[in-house]
Amino acid sequence: MNPLRKWADKRVAAALTAERQRLSTAEGIKELYETSDVARVAMHNLLFSKQHVNPEMEFSFMDSNGHRYFRYTDDLNMPMVRKGVVNEFMTKLTICLTDKELGEYLTIMKACHQELLTAGKLVSKPFAIIGYYLTEMEERKNMRIHPELCFDLCATVFVREDEKETDKYDWRIHEEKVEQFKRDSASGLHDFFFISGWQEYIPYAFSSPTDLRNSVNSMKPIVEAQAKMRGSLLEQLGLLSNVSAS
Repeated sequence: MNPLRKWADKRVAAALTAERQRLSTAEGIKELYETSDVARVAMHNLLFSKQHVNPEMEFSFMDSNGHRYFRYTDDLNMPMVRKGVVNEFMTKLTICLTDKELGEYLTIMKACHQELLTAGKLVSKPFAIIGYYLTEMEERKNMRIHPELCFDLCATVFVREDEKETDKYDWRIHEEKVEQFKRDSASGLHDFFFISGWQEYIPYAFSSPTDLRNSVNSMKPIVEAQAKMRGSLLEQLGLLSNVSAS
């Protein structure tokens, strides 16, 4: 045998032996789980993939509280009520605008417009505010992702094991799932972005779950800062109750 080939075979054999020894310990398995995205998904599927009672659904992932989540193997089998909510959130995600945000934009601009009508002339402040929020709404089209809508969409696509399909969508469970997904997206061992495989529902392309997670995390402070500014302005205009009521 070629001496170089013989040396290489020994090195490979030694590496495989060391890897087997490492994975024979709890510490080694934990290290692999924490450092390998592929291993993390494989372990979840191996340990937790008990089939749902509905044969049209398959296991997707388990959250950090031990709840299992399933998805329909074919979206055509999804009940119309759930499919309607999925389509609604996908549309909102395309324009990166939630119902609450749209309501706040319109409330502010209508109030400023009324102020202009009452004054009967061009007043710089309300005119500038209208221009600012029209520009902000237009720029939403260029956002790659909206954090809140991402979690809303996933809460409709993935069905929790205790969730029942009825003729009315369960918004209470929806909110519970959204809060759980937010917690898990910020954790290590139960990283929601890696174990759920939900990026196929996002209307924009992301190179990896890491890219998707980083995009969501980068947009979060921007969306929160915009919401804080709108809330402050609504309070100044005395319109907070109008938005809450709507």
